[in-house]
Amino acid sequence: MDIEAPSSVDDLLKQHLEIMRWLNSPRMNTAEWHRMLQATPRNIEDLLATEGYLSPQITQNVSTSTEGNNGQDIRQQATFSVDPGPPSVIKEVAINFTGEITRQAADIKPTPESLRENWSLKPGMRFSQDRWNSAKRSLLGGLILQRYPAAHISKSLAEIDAASNEVRLELALESGQPYRFGEVEVYGLQRYPRSVVDNINPIKPGEPYSQARLLFFSLNCRPLAISAMWKSAHARKG
Repeated sequence: MDIEAPSSVDDLLKQHLEIMRWLNSPRMNTAEWHRMLQATPRNIEDLLATEGYLSPQITQNVSTSTEGNNGQDIRQQATFSVDPGPPSVIKEVAINFTGEITRQAADIKPTPESLRENWSLKPGMRFSQDRWNSAKRSLLGGLILQRYPAAHISKSLAEIDAASNEVRLELALESGQPYRFGEVEVYGLQRYPRSVVDNINPIKPGEPYSQARLLFFSLNCRPLAISAMWKSAHARKG
């Protein structure tokens, strides 16, 4: 079994093609080999599509030879030659927001405008499934990490035009309500005063929720954890 493909996709195909993973399996038999040979072109197309290659040219060649004294051992060699074609590029990006973030004061961060500006997958860039997923995680994180921990993606669409190798992206995010920190509840300090925690706590009740502030508080608590005075710090909805 051999794959002939440009270096840009060669590793992808050799590592993830089903037929490559089964080559040395003891369960591989003649029937399974022929089934995989038929399925491999579609498998190649699906893998290339995740990297934005939507119009590949795939050539399959199977040669048969015989081995052994009586020529009864039949051996087949399959070669797939792959031209991935041009990669798809982003043509247009539409990012919409719903929820409280659309009604907040202009000076409150994050804003829809700042989140759109920080969007990483811009028009003209090459599309891939990994880049698309990473950009969505980053955008959602901009809400979850600050003020809107209940935010979620309400619509996600990558509209692909295989004829022009262009992709239109559409994304909608629901921010939900903004959160604020409440009072700090402390448990398990039977032998120590509450001031031990209060002195290292940077969070004030009523402050907008910030995962960075919560993490900073948790890091401040590490010396207590080392001395077996502290187990964990976390936020919960009140």
